[in-house]
Amino acid sequence: MGDAKKISGALSEGTVVVSSTARYVVSRVLGAGGFGITYKVIRQSDGLIFALKEYFPDKLCERGDGDTMSYLKTNAQTIETGLHDFITEARRLNRENISHPNIVSVGEVFRTNNTAYYAMEYIDGCNLRQYVKNNGGKPLTVEEALSVMRPVLQAVSVIHGHMLTHLDIKHENIILTVEDNDSLRPVLIDFGQSKHYDKKGNATSQLTNAGCSEGFSPPEQYLGLYEFTPQADVYALCATLLYLLTGKQPVKSSEISATVITGMLGEDIPAHIVNAIISGMRKDKVDRTSSVELLAKNLGVDISSENHEGNVTRLLARHKRGKKFVFHRISKYSLTAILVAGGIALTVGLVWLANRQSRTQEELLTLAIETNNCAELLRFANKDSVRAFLPYARCMVDSLNYEEASKFAIKALACPGDSIEATLLIEKINGLKETKQPADNHNTDNGVSDIIPETEDGVLDAIHRNNFGELRRFAEDGEVRTFYPLAKLYFKREDYEKARYWADKAINAKTDVEVSRNLIHEINKKDRERIVSTGHTPAPSPDNSQPYNEDNSKSQASRLEEAIKDPFKGAGMLLKLAVHENYIPAYYHYARQQLKSGDISGAREYLKMSIESGVNVKQCQELLEVLDE
Repeated sequence: MGDAKKISGALSEGTVVVSSTARYVVSRVLGAGGFGITYKVIRQSDGLIFALKEYFPDKLCERGDGDTMSYLKTNAQTIETGLHDFITEARRLNRENISHPNIVSVGEVFRTNNTAYYAMEYIDGCNLRQYVKNNGGKPLTVEEALSVMRPVLQAVSVIHGHMLTHLDIKHENIILTVEDNDSLRPVLIDFGQSKHYDKKGNATSQLTNAGCSEGFSPPEQYLGLYEFTPQADVYALCATLLYLLTGKQPVKSSEISATVITGMLGEDIPAHIVNAIISGMRKDKVDRTSSVELLAKNLGVDISSENHEGNVTRLLARHKRGKKFVFHRISKYSLTAILVAGGIALTVGLVWLANRQSRTQEELLTLAIETNNCAELLRFANKDSVRAFLPYARCMVDSLNYEEASKFAIKALACPGDSIEATLLIEKINGLKETKQPADNHNTDNGVSDIIPETEDGVLDAIHRNNFGELRRFAEDGEVRTFYPLAKLYFKREDYEKARYWADKAINAKTDVEVSRNLIHEINKKDRERIVSTGHTPAPSPDNSQPYNEDNSKSQASRLEEAIKDPFKGAGMLLKLAVHENYIPAYYHYARQQLKSGDISGAREYLKMSIESGVNVKQCQELLEVLDE
C-alpha cells in the first residue's frame, strides 16, 4: 500500500485490528502526525467504514513483530505516559458525547498491539488544503471563507464549553463532506492532540503538545499548555482563515506579525477581517483575542445555534458544482451517517444510524452503572466490557461475594482510567476477607494477600502484593505506575523523605496525582508536628540528600535567589528546596508556585509551616488572608 510505505511503521493494507467488540480491517492510511497514525478501516461484522486512530509516536517507537508497537526501555516512561493520556482523552471525548454536526464523533476506545486505538466516524470528502490545491491554489473569497469557518467556529465554541481545547486545528483537519442537497458540511476531525481541563482551568493530563503544526500553532503551545488556553485554538482558527484567503501556508508563529499578515492579504480584504486575523494571531496570548465568540464578533459572523445558515456552506457547493476534482460521491455507509446527522442536528447530536446498535448498548451500560444494576453489569462484564468491571466488582462487595469482587477488580487493574480505584478496592476486599475469615487466612506471614492478578504484567502483581523490593526495582527503572505505591510503603515505614520523593515523582509523571498530593499533605503534617515539637526543621535523610542537590557548591540561599529571578526555570529548584531539602525560606515562594498550579491545600500547608517557623511571616499571613476571603 503506497500510503503505508510513505509513513514509517504504518500498518499494511489488510491488517486486522481486534477490539473486544469488533474486528477492523485496514483499508489505507488517511494521515499521520507526531503521535499517531489514522487509518480508513472496515468493520468485518457489517462492512461499515470507520476512521481508526492509533497511538504511535514514531520518533520513539517502531513496528515490532505481529503488528505490535515496540520501543526501547529508555523511552518507556514517555511512551506509557503518553499512551495513558491518549486513552484518557479519547474516552473523555466518548463520554462527553459532544453533539455537533461539525465535530467528528468518537466511538470505542481499546488497547491491543501494545498500544491503543479509538474508532471515529469516517468522513468522506476532502480537507481544506486539498480543496484549495484542487482549485489551482486559488484563494477563496471572503464570503466563501467565512461560510466555511462559521460552522467550525461554532463547533470550537462548543468544545471550549466542555473545557476542551483541540490544539491541532488546521486546513488538513477540516473535512468538507457533501450533503444530500449538494451543500458542503465542514467537519473538524483528529482530536489526538486535544486537552481537557478541570473547573479551575488546570490540565487533567500530561500531554505537552510538543507535536505542533508549523504555521498554525501559537508560540505558547511549543512550550506545553498546562492551563485552559482557548487563545491557542483562536490562533489556529485565524491561521486557517488566513490560508483560505491567501492559498498560502502561514509562516511559523515566531515570525508572524501584523506586517506579515497585511502583506499576505490583498487590498480587497475588508479592514475588519484583516484586524480580526491580526488580533487573533498575536504572539503573546495575553494580547490575543481571548475567545472564539469574540473572534466571531470581530469577523462579523453569527455562530449562534439559531443561525438560519445551519451547519453547512452553500457558496462553495454552488461555486464548484460539476467540477469532478472536488469530491467523489459518498459511499452508502457514509451517506447513511450524514443523513442521520443532518436530520437530528444539534438536538440529538451525532448518533449515527450505522452505530445505532453499539450506541444503544453503551447507553444500557451507562444506565446499569448509574442504577447499580448488578445483573446488567454482570452481563456486560462477561462480555469483557471494561467499563463494567469496576462497577460490578463494587456490586459484589456490597453482596459480600469477595471472590467474585476480587476477580473483576483485578480485571479493572488493566484499565488505565480505573486502575487506582481498582487497587484501592482490592485492598478493601482483602481487609474484608481477613475480617470475615480470620481462621482461614491464606495470606503469607507478612500479611500480603494471596490473590494474584490474572495478568502477565509483573508491575500490577507487585502493586497488588505491596512487594516492596519489586516496587522499588520497577520504580528505579522508571515504571510510573509504581511511584505512588512505593511512596505509600515508605510512608508506612515512616521514611517520609523517600515517601515524599516518590510521591513527587508520581505527580510530575501525572500518575496517581490526587492520591500522591494527599500523601504529601500527610507528610507535611508530620513535618509540622516535628517542627513544633523540636523547634527546628528536620534534616533530610543522609542517603537521600545527594540526589536533590544538583550543585552542592551553591548555597541554598543562592539557589533560592536564582529560582525567584527566573520562575520558569526555577520551578524545579523551588520544589527541591522546599519539598526535598526542607529549606524554610523557600516555603513561601513554593506556596505561590503551588497556587499557580491550582494546589491551594498544598499552598496553605507551606504558608502555615513558614509562619510557624518565623520566616516570611508577613507575606505568608497576607497570602493566607487572601485565600480565606
